[in-house]
Amino acid sequence: MEALSNRGRLSLGCWVVAGVPIAASFVQAAIALAGVNALEIPVIGAMTALLQSVAVFDAAAVVFRNSPEALLALFVLVLVGWLAEGGAVFVLRNRTAGLGTAGFVTLFFALFLLVYSPLFGADVPAVELAGFVLVPVVASGASWAAVLTYEWSETLDEETEETLAAAERRADDARDTFDAAIRKRAGERVRERVDTVVPDAVEALDARAASFRADCDGVTDEVAELRSASGVDSRERNQRADQLLATAGDLDGQAAADDALETFRTALADAVRDRFDDVHVVSRYGEAYEVRNVREYAELDLPSLGLTAQVGGNRHDLADRIAAAIDEGTALSDVARAVERADEHLAALKRTIDEHESAVAEATEAAEERLERVAALTESMDGAAGERLSEFLVEGRFDREGADVPSAVGVRERLRTAREDLHACRFDDARRRAEGARDTAEHLVATAEFFANSVVATIEQRVESVPLPPDVDRELAAAMTVPIGRTHPVSATVDEDTVRLRYEDDSVDDDRGAADGPAHQRSGPSVDQTDANVDDVRYLLRELRDGASTSSADDTVELQTDALPERYVTEPLLSAVESLASRRSDVVEVSIPANAPPGFLTVVVADGESPKSVVAELYDEFLDTQRPD
Repeated sequence: MEALSNRGRLSLGCWVVAGVPIAASFVQAAIALAGVNALEIPVIGAMTALLQSVAVFDAAAVVFRNSPEALLALFVLVLVGWLAEGGAVFVLRNRTAGLGTAGFVTLFFALFLLVYSPLFGADVPAVELAGFVLVPVVASGASWAAVLTYEWSETLDEETEETLAAAERRADDARDTFDAAIRKRAGERVRERVDTVVPDAVEALDARAASFRADCDGVTDEVAELRSASGVDSRERNQRADQLLATAGDLDGQAAADDALETFRTALADAVRDRFDDVHVVSRYGEAYEVRNVREYAELDLPSLGLTAQVGGNRHDLADRIAAAIDEGTALSDVARAVERADEHLAALKRTIDEHESAVAEATEAAEERLERVAALTESMDGAAGERLSEFLVEGRFDREGADVPSAVGVRERLRTAREDLHACRFDDARRRAEGARDTAEHLVATAEFFANSVVATIEQRVESVPLPPDVDRELAAAMTVPIGRTHPVSATVDEDTVRLRYEDDSVDDDRGAADGPAHQRSGPSVDQTDANVDDVRYLLRELRDGASTSSADDTVELQTDALPERYVTEPLLSAVESLASRRSDVVEVSIPANAPPGFLTVVVADGESPKSVVAELYDEFLDTQRPD
């Protein structure tokens, strides 16, 4: 017989309890029928004497003596039934046989009570009679208990199924409770809103939720596996089912959700303090912005929390206000809306700053590039002329009274002030100063190009005059005549809007010759049989080149005639430019206005050609044709 479990031991105990009165009655009856004096037998004699002292048992002995053979047969049958029950339950482990033998024992106990029914009319105390009757009743009950409490396979399987169903139900309930709590207090929309601020906390919450669901699914999976398992003993299945039920009982969905959400709330509060505690925006120049001065972003209304937070400066309390709401237990959905709104507000603030910074930086970079161009142009000039021009334009040392000549020093000072305005969030002032500095630097480039390119080229070609562009200060031009004379064998003077040049190797008569003399031919040779002056043509071509460099058109360059000095928009001069441009194969059309100004000088280039490149080549070719051999 296999080792018994607790229920098996209980069943065996019940069977033994039922057998004590059965065995005792059988032994007493057998001794009496054999004619042996029971009082002379050790132990049994003492028990017999004790029983005979009880009136009910003494009366029962009288009944037995009246029909000993019948009662002994009855006792034998009860004993056989009891032993058969033990064999059916504990040896054969046959439930049907066990129930049958228990019924057999009960039947013979009933016959026992019927045989001893005369006792109910005998003169014995009622208590003793009740005790006598109770003995077979208890024995019969113990016999049935032995069968019913035994671990029958059928019973274990039913219990196991009930246990598995309970474990599965508890796991499902725990998962549903957990999901409902998470969904109600920190649903998907809440997590999306704060994901940019606390991605780690959101990920941790999702991980904990997945872990708890996995625990619940682990129980249900094991339940399904145990149900379908074959070759597993019923008792082992029952024990594993009990373990699963205990595991499922430990799954507290509400407690797990509360713990996960509290951890998430703490992480959210910490992240809010880290992210929103200080609005610190640093520019590409390495300086922090005074964001409090950006008035439209200085306050943030948080309707979901019913409050208004201050942004930037000493009054900044955005992080503290939101974190306090979290610590006070405000619904996470309301907190998430506030966090999302705060994040968008600060992002918009940074975008605004970036836009203004980009505009200022673009103007600043353009100004710096132009200043580098000015420095390169002044360095390209030889001798005293280059040194003096650098002093005037780069170092800002032109101090003629009443003259307003810009310099690189002044441009850089305006750029510095523009950056100060930028970081103080005075964006309009910063942009105005930066763009003004850029325009001034462009003016410096025009001045430097005039002296480094136009004047020097004119001297190299031994032309006696060069038009003074409107952008070049006349006082500055006058101040440059002396260093130009020191650098080149020429005497320069400024006559209204023209720089006059007299070369040292020219005779006095040539310098004073008529317009059709050799000097005049050098200063203004005809172009295409027109009366256009070479210097004027060069000026007009240069203006056309500069216009092409800033034009956004794909195939057209236009020069507005009413934006030029009147002397450069004469019909002979415009016709000369038209003739020069029309000779190029990559120019398909040239048009000049009649009776200009107003009107446009228009050059249209062929498909696939760059207007900027075509006009630049036209200008360079013209200069090459005018250089002496």
